Amino acid sequence: MLNVSITDVFENVGMSYHFETKESYDNIESMEIFISKCSELEGRNIFIEDGTLIVLEHTDYDYKVRLDSGGDGDFFHHRIDTDYYVD
Repeated sequence: MLNVSITDVFENVGMSYHFETKESYDNIESMEIFISKCSELEGRNIFIEDGTLIVLEHTDYDYKVRLDSGGDGDFFHHRIDTDYYVD
């Protein structure tokens, strides 16, 4: 389904992650799924958590990464977009 680590996210800012589910999920739920499947990600890495928006921080990097959850056609196809977070 989804094979991504927090290191992948930080080293590939600008990338979008696409995945499918067998059940219908809204954008908030798809963000929760992405976060739960992202290996090495811990609660201390979450700087901001606001539904479909999450900002991650990591001690090995001098920048934060913004994650935005959105649909990818329907409630079974999901997309997480990444970008640099600007305060």
